[in-house]
Amino acid sequence: TANSYVISAGFDGLVKLGTRVYANIGLVMPLGVEMLESRNGDSSSNFLIGLNSRQGLRFISSQKIRIVIGATFFQQVRTSKIRKSDLGVELELGIRL
Repeated sequence: TANSYVISAGFDGLVKLGTRVYANIGLVMPLGVEMLESRNGDSSSNFLIGLNSRQGLRFISSQKIRIVIGATFFQQVRTSKIRKSDLGVELELGIRL
């Protein structure tokens, strides 16, 4: 089993690129500890530090109830013994009142 306890600091914001089009930019640094226990009962802990970044685009419609459509590419690297890196894409669909 693996449990991790992490606190993070950073920023995640939107930058206006044009009419109703925004860039999503984020950079976060997680800091914490990972507790590991093997099947035979041995336990250990590991110091975690990493870097998470996000880049994406969002479109926000101009109606009274706004539709939000977006896609974000994210990357994560950390000193974990279980998950050292992660890459992915997030797709977003929402309503902004």
